[in-house]
Amino acid sequence: MQPKRKAGAIFGQVLRLSARGLKWLCVLIGGIILTSFTAGLIAVGFATYYIFWDRTDLPDIQTFVNFDVPQVGVVKDSKGRPIINLAKEYRLLIKPNEITLPTKAAFLSAEDKNFYSHKGIDRDAILRAAWVNIKHSGEASLRERRLRVVVQQGASTITDQMVGLYYREHIDSALKRLAKRWWGFLPRQYLKKMEELRLAVWLEEELIKPEYFGSKDNMKNEILARFLSYTYFRKVYGVKAASLYYFGKDFEHLDYAETALLAGIVKNPGLYAPTSNPPSNLFVQRQFNRRNIVLDLMVENGYLTQDRADEFKEMDLPVPEDKRDVTDAPSIVGDMFSELKGTGVNADRLLNGDVIIYSVSNLDIQKIANNALENGLSAFEDRHPESKGIIQGSVVVLRNSDAAILAEVGGRKVYNNTVIKYSDFNRARHSLRQPGSAFKPFVYLTAISEGWKLDDTVQDMPVTILMGNGKPPHIVQNYDQKYKGPVSLRRALAESRNAATIWLSFRVGGINNIIQTTKTLGVQTELQPYPTTAIGASEIRLIELANAYRAIASGISAKPYVIDEVVDNSGNLVYKATPDLIALSFEKINLDLIREGLRGTVRIPGGTAYSLTMENFPVDVMGKTGTTNELRDALFVGSTYGPDGITIAVRIGYDDNRPLGNGETGARAALPVFKQAMREIYAQNLVGLPPEFPAYIEESINNYVLNPR
Repeated sequence: MQPKRKAGAIFGQVLRLSARGLKWLCVLIGGIILTSFTAGLIAVGFATYYIFWDRTDLPDIQTFVNFDVPQVGVVKDSKGRPIINLAKEYRLLIKPNEITLPTKAAFLSAEDKNFYSHKGIDRDAILRAAWVNIKHSGEASLRERRLRVVVQQGASTITDQMVGLYYREHIDSALKRLAKRWWGFLPRQYLKKMEELRLAVWLEEELIKPEYFGSKDNMKNEILARFLSYTYFRKVYGVKAASLYYFGKDFEHLDYAETALLAGIVKNPGLYAPTSNPPSNLFVQRQFNRRNIVLDLMVENGYLTQDRADEFKEMDLPVPEDKRDVTDAPSIVGDMFSELKGTGVNADRLLNGDVIIYSVSNLDIQKIANNALENGLSAFEDRHPESKGIIQGSVVVLRNSDAAILAEVGGRKVYNNTVIKYSDFNRARHSLRQPGSAFKPFVYLTAISEGWKLDDTVQDMPVTILMGNGKPPHIVQNYDQKYKGPVSLRRALAESRNAATIWLSFRVGGINNIIQTTKTLGVQTELQPYPTTAIGASEIRLIELANAYRAIASGISAKPYVIDEVVDNSGNLVYKATPDLIALSFEKINLDLIREGLRGTVRIPGGTAYSLTMENFPVDVMGKTGTTNELRDALFVGSTYGPDGITIAVRIGYDDNRPLGNGETGARAALPVFKQAMREIYAQNLVGLPPEFPAYIEESINNYVLNPR
């Protein structure tokens, strides 16, 4: 019996101890719960105070009011039409009065349906999200046996998203301060949210004041416009830019399906933004589903009927085509960047949208030049199928009065299966190639300046040039390998007689005098002092060649330029071009003689451009063909008369300098491009009426045609 009593006593003692332990355990648990609850209340109290009443360490509200954010910089042509939009952050701003109903319906439904009724934060949404997140955090903590914070549902308003985007640097700084204040008690994401909520409430409190937007509706509209302008849509910023990028049209023309897609992108641009090359069908389906969710939300919020939403759900997703760097005038844009360095305007100001650049170029003329070159190259490819896609060319159009670049084509539109961009190689400005016979007018102008007349006689016969250094002599021959003996200077120029030109160059003081003539006309490239430079053996840039012909036509020395003026966003003039115009040192009578000689190339039978007269070309022009050694390049440079005219230069050739092929002279390969461009520019009255040559020039040519010699 003794052992039983002993066992019972022990059991009773255990029960008494267990009861006391349970009591203390309950007290301990209760204390923990009470302490946690109290700490939670204190935390909620401090958070509430911080969000609604703490107004220390705030950012500058005036920057938000002014909203000077990076946006698209614009380069415009002489008529104010955009040539290209350029940006570091490709953003177009939207004004409150531009927000359409489909845009408002989609973004409010997807992001903040109570936007116009709350005061920066949506308290009901916060409580709902808090309950969901606490529930999921508790479940995750029990499951993983460690403290987990799970954010399953958000409660962001458009306002607090906006401050999170716009005041990002301030929020990052505030997090360090808050972490110290809360001793690491709250996770970083909660502290970040607290600061965003505080700024959202503060922002709406301030912006409703009379010194800012003055009323709740105005304030809300301004915030929404800024949100729609600032938000990232993958590749671009703001709904305006996104509309152009994804749909190729202005955002005011977007329908509900299109705005639903854009509103759906905001949540996660990497997941929900369509791409031109989607990695999988699942990727596309995710975007499709997201758009349709937004359409359903629009039905739920009363913006659409279910039937209408179902119709929109049947629409395909867009395939974006990135045209941000695509322009009809890529070479003009490239020139603009080079020229900008000398204006005192930093390129960053353009790329941040701080300034607008107005060019002297004309998009209508540019398109004409583009098409003329493409047609000329296409005709060449028809004659030489092996050249398809690889034959190249360039065109320059200058205004005679001041060398303004009205149009410039640095290469064909598509080359090596790639659309040309402004950063690509510009053959008109940077390619050094032989000008061939297009150089000869400089020889004849030098001779005329030394007293030679157009009807003076030159000798058209083979010329032997001693090369020196043990090299065999070089015999200069005519293209047709025929020689006329004594011919007039004007016929030698019109028919582009190589031998006669070399003969003449020896009698005007040699090649150095001729090189000096080119410098007077604006050529800056160092030409080689070889005898064959007289017939175009030295390399030169097409734009320099064009400018030299322009100087002859106008009598004015000037440097080609593309920027007319730069203005800031307030319309203040930042830079204005002032071309340095200087009258050429040549006597007017001598300039008229070389003009007459170049007009004869067109009007005299046998002239290399006489085909223009044969077909009754409607514009009076002067000019010169150019064909280089072994037919590697074909050129034509021509002008209309005087300062009121224009000059067009064309070059056709391969990038690897291979021969063009038999018969591909300047008259055959390049002249058709010149003809199309010159004819259409004047037919569309883009530079006024074509100037006429003085009667004395035309009469002198008429007399020669009647009595050729």
